[in-house]
Amino acid sequence: MGKQRLAFLTDFVEAITRRARGGEADTLKALARPASERIAAACSVLMGRIGDASRVAVAQQALSAYAELEATEKQRFFEILRDDYGVDAASIRTAYAAWDAAPDAARVADLFRVVEPARQTLLRRLNLAPGATLRLVRMREDLLAAIRKDPNLAPIDQDFAHLLASWFNRGFLSMRRIDWKGIGNPTA
Repeated sequence: MGKQRLAFLTDFVEAITRRARGGEADTLKALARPASERIAAACSVLMGRIGDASRVAVAQQALSAYAELEATEKQRFFEILRDDYGVDAASIRTAYAAWDAAPDAARVADLFRVVEPARQTLLRRLNLAPGATLRLVRMREDLLAAIRKDPNLAPIDQDFAHLLASWFNRGFLSMRRIDWKGIGNPTA
């Protein structure tokens, strides 16, 4: 990573964490960058080692930057998700060879870890921001429109579908009886 990009990422994280702590600086140069740069930087930061509070703040900034993107920039963002946040083929081959040599539970876990695209981790981390799930559902709507222009983006939708299915699992539903008791007289 170039020194200039690393400096921008450092400024970006510092600006966001200062903002999250309530220390509003007059003009935060990192947050004044174009939305396409801010979301790329935020995604990079989210995939790194930062604290939970910072991760929430960075996720919020990433989703805010995404909301500012034009349709062509969203298309480019999805291309970045596809190209830069996929799987590492060499890691898969190595993990498979290790499992093939000794097929035990630990090696299956290693294999499972490397076959999951990095973008699933990124999407989970984006979901840390307040109100993020709805914003990610809307991001998926944009993705479905982008797939009509570029079918090669379809693997990203598989990741969204996988994550949304686990987040909206029936086991998380709370079943309650609905009746008129306690809400007033409906005929009055």
